[in-house]
Amino acid sequence: VDTFETKDGGFFQGTVPKGDYLAVAKIPGYPYEGGGATPIEKPIKIGGATTVVDFAIPATGFVRVDVTNGMTAAPLAAKVSVVGLQATPEPAIGETTPFGAVNGTLFGYDAHEKVVIYGLPQVQFAGPSGSTPVFAVPPGSYQFVVSHGPEYSISKNPLTVVAGSAASPQVITAAVVPVVDTTGFVSADHHVHMINSPDSVVSKEERIVTMLAEGVDYFVASDHDFKTDLTADVLALN
Repeated sequence: VDTFETKDGGFFQGTVPKGDYLAVAKIPGYPYEGGGATPIEKPIKIGGATTVVDFAIPATGFVRVDVTNGMTAAPLAAKVSVVGLQATPEPAIGETTPFGAVNGTLFGYDAHEKVVIYGLPQVQFAGPSGSTPVFAVPPGSYQFVVSHGPEYSISKNPLTVVAGSAASPQVITAAVVPVVDTTGFVSADHHVHMINSPDSVVSKEERIVTMLAEGVDYFVASDHDFKTDLTADVLALN
């Protein structure tokens, strides 16, 4: 029916028509209240007076990933895929052939790495500095897979995330190296939307960073109804 965002202090408020509702709370990167795989639903009845519903979100962990080119030791833009090795709040994904089931949910099996993959809770990107922002990850066991497009190797980094502070994140240091000679080739994406399109919320800086992280050499800014010149934005990112 509606969504409200919390302000400083964790408070939220809003108006909805009279009636019976179920309220749930979710913060990206945080566990659900109660620590389960789905949010707790709290029944509320909206009448003539103010109705109060409270949530208690558990503490979460914080991670930063620093990436370098293993050949030159220079910082490298990269994609960080956070792979859940245990049940995560997101839907399970896996190989096409089921390997087993937990509570009736099928999960897949990676025959090469002998790792049961439950889900991909989130993806983060490191820009030209080689470092991702500090990001929240619910406590648990994960594999942080670092990549820079198909021309480079990948780096798999297991980490048990514990609850902590954003000021003192757990840090992963990863290196990837070029493994495919693409001399004479240009990697390209000819249809990319950004903030100027009414159907996209991706900022210009974020779009440039994602292309760098994926090793794309050339892309077309195909925003609906706009021609976008990214020269100044590329220069600002060095």
